[in-house]
Amino acid sequence: DLRGVMRSAALVRAPETATLPVARECLTKPVAQTGAFRFVIFNGAYNEELSSSGPLPAGVTVTSLAAALAAGDADVLGALKADGPGTGDAIVALNTALMQDGIVIRVMPGAKVERPLAILNLMSGGFAQAAFLRSILLVGAGASVSLDETTAVCMPDATQANEALTVVVGDGARVDYAAQVAEQGEGAVAVHGLFVTMGANARFNGFCLVPVAGLVRRQIFARLEGEHSTISLGGLSLLRGKEHA
Repeated sequence: DLRGVMRSAALVRAPETATLPVARECLTKPVAQTGAFRFVIFNGAYNEELSSSGPLPAGVTVTSLAAALAAGDADVLGALKADGPGTGDAIVALNTALMQDGIVIRVMPGAKVERPLAILNLMSGGFAQAAFLRSILLVGAGASVSLDETTAVCMPDATQANEALTVVVGDGARVDYAAQVAEQGEGAVAVHGLFVTMGANARFNGFCLVPVAGLVRRQIFARLEGEHSTISLGGLSLLRGKEHA
C-alpha cells in the first residue's frame, strides 16, 4: 500500500551526495539567505550544526522533535493529539505515522521576538529520496513572533517530501508566517500541511509562495478555539508547463 511504498523510499540508503558539504553549499543559494535566525532540517532530521549560531532570541527555546518525543514532552504530545486539526485526513495520518524528526520552537508568554525565525527544510537530492517531518511552534499568551518556512532540494530530483507544521497560538498572541516551496525537481512531489490552533483574541497571518514546483499539495487546517481571534491566509503560485500546485 501507499504507506509501505513511501516507507521503503524513506529507508533507501543515502549515497555519497547526502553529505553536510552538499547542505552547506545549498545554504549559499539565494533561497537560504535571510536575516532570520535559521533552523535547518536536512534530509528529515534537525541539524544544529547547519543552523544559525549564537544565542537564541530572548524568550525562545528550541529542541528537536525526536528529543521532545523521547522525553515525553507534555506540550508536544498535546499539540500532536489525535483530535487536533487535520484529524481523519489520509496525508496527515501518513505524516504522523512516518515523521522522522523536526523542530519544536517555544515562544514564552509575553515575549516580543523582534528577529524573525526561519525553518529551512532541505533535502540533498541527486537521487530518488523521501523525507517525512513535523515541526511545532508553540506561542505563549500575549507573545508575538514572525516565522518563515522554506522547502528546497539542493540537487533537484524526483524527491518526495511530506512536511507539516503545527502552530499553537495562545490567548492574545500574534504569529506572522510566510512559507515558500522552492528548488523542486521535475517529477518531485511535495506535500505540506499547516495546522493552526488559536486561543482568544489571537491573530495569525499566513502567506505561501510557490515559485517552482513539480507537484505541490498544500493543505491548511485551522481551529479557532477562543473568541475574537483572526486568521488571514494568502498565497501565490507561479507555475509553468506540467507543474501543479
